Amino acid sequence: MEDKFEVRDKRTMDLQGNPKPEGAHGNQAQEAAAPPRKEKHVHEGKHGDGHEEHRHHEADFLSFLVNLSGLAYMALGLGDIPTEPNLPEAKYIIDAIGMLKEKTAGNLSAEEEKGVTGLLYELKMNFSKVASGKKT
Repeated sequence: MEDKFEVRDKRTMDLQGNPKPEGAHGNQAQEAAAPPRKEKHVHEGKHGDGHEEHRHHEADFLSFLVNLSGLAYMALGLGDIPTEPNLPEAKYIIDAIGMLKEKTAGNLSAEEEKGVTGLLYELKMNFSKVASGKKT
């Protein structure tokens, strides 16, 4: 049996680096900000064993970074399940995203460049708040 969970987007900027309207968070804000994902069907229907197949999404750079940033938010203790912050782990993930930005310089679209810049800004600001003991 699969456990159900809900993802809430607590970032104040969308993937394009634009500030989100006040109070716009949750799945709807993330879906509106995220670029459309390309889907490809592997097979629709059921396997011979009765299990349904799932659609697969093609990976794109911003989606990958958003997923990676979710790990940083969890390490900062800012996930849906409150945890003690693990600042070294959060710093490592934030630095890794910064390294990916540097290594992909000149190969990103304008939208991707703006998205990764905004994402890094948000992560660094939240890291700073958590490290200084301020409430986010």
